Amino acid sequence: MNDMAAAEKACITAFSKVTATISHEIKNALSIINENAGLLDDLALMTLPEEGIDPERVKSAAATIARQVSRANTIMGNVNKFAHSADTPISRDSLRSISTLLVALAQRQALSNNVTITLECAADIEVNTYVLHLETVLYLMLRSIIDQSVDGEPLRIDIGRLNEDDASVSFTTDAVSQQTAGQFSDHSLEVLLSLLKGSVEVSGNVLTITFCSDIERTQ
Repeated sequence: MNDMAAAEKACITAFSKVTATISHEIKNALSIINENAGLLDDLALMTLPEEGIDPERVKSAAATIARQVSRANTIMGNVNKFAHSADTPISRDSLRSISTLLVALAQRQALSNNVTITLECAADIEVNTYVLHLETVLYLMLRSIIDQSVDGEPLRIDIGRLNEDDASVSFTTDAVSQQTAGQFSDHSLEVLLSLLKGSVEVSGNVLTITFCSDIERTQ
């Protein structure tokens, strides 16, 4: 497998994991909508004056449907943004925005493992890079850490700038280990980091991904 094929395979893996997660999220939202729509039908059959239906029951069911529709719209908006990362090989984006999106996409797995994620960003940082490839590295690393986490283990993500040329994203949690990059084949991670002019370092319970913040300027 050549280098670009390895990189694209890793991106497809990330897309597959996101799609699988989102399909469950949308299915859950639709199930709740369907349940409450059925409740509204039942209440509609009980609207004769002598039945004395509590208006709050109707309001509650309608509010639940509205919340789930909003939730589904948010989920699809996140997926749409992630999908459009592939539109342009190199593009400019906010590192805070990228990280916030990836945390949102991984939230279902975090909740399932009872992992609380906090995102720290002292100052927003713009990056001009292979955004899809950066997202792939960060998302698969995040999923790997969540999958290895012990129930209730907190995870902190810190965004920072090391110098004029380099930015970093650090994951701090007891689940970090030398095996955290197990979501990747060694070759695909190596290729992705090469494209990003980056590296991964594990020190204690902190895993830090460092990468060039402006690929075009340093080429």
